[in-house]
Amino acid sequence: MAALSRMRPDEPQRATQAYPVIQALRDTLQDKPAMTGSAAYAAHCWELMALWAWLPAFMAFAAKGGGMSTAQGIGLAAGAHLVSMAGSLLGGAASDRFGRAPVMLLASCASLLCSFSFGWMEKVPLWLLAGFGAWYSLCAIADSSVHSTALADVVPASRLGAAFSVRSVMGFGAGAVSPWVFGLASDWGQSHFRRQGLGGRWHGAVPDWGLSQDLG
Repeated sequence: MAALSRMRPDEPQRATQAYPVIQALRDTLQDKPAMTGSAAYAAHCWELMALWAWLPAFMAFAAKGGGMSTAQGIGLAAGAHLVSMAGSLLGGAASDRFGRAPVMLLASCASLLCSFSFGWMEKVPLWLLAGFGAWYSLCAIADSSVHSTALADVVPASRLGAAFSVRSVMGFGAGAVSPWVFGLASDWGQSHFRRQGLGGRWHGAVPDWGLSQDLG
């Protein structure tokens, strides 16, 4: 309440141009730049929420195999999460200087490469795995604030709130589903692509982290 009390009210001219709610939503759904930006944000949340959900489990399993406790592994995941805050700051500042699209593309490609690599690294030295996890977390969140800023750049102020509500529904909806889908993919990989060797059990593109035994 104290923070909200210091906010300035809308200018009278802007207030009189406010959209009816249904019309604002309809126009937003028909606004190609706004919906493209919202879809990009949904894809971003799909990856980020899955990473946040599965990183502690992966680090706990890797730490257990490296002679550390499960709690210490979760602590490493927490450290990676703290490092990611710098990614959001750097990404937002970089987008002001180099443009929204280049920063979003660079961060997305970097986190995509990390995504394809990280699950196969359970047997690397734990310090290297923790460092790579921190780098992955940083890249995955680097474009988060940029998506929000880019949407504000292309949507008229009179229906910006409606546009952000659509973006939030799409983004957090995707983020709510993705950890469950990643878990299904892990189970499916375990049952269809079981192979011994390579320092552990590998299942196609999804490694078995031993979570069924640890959690069951």
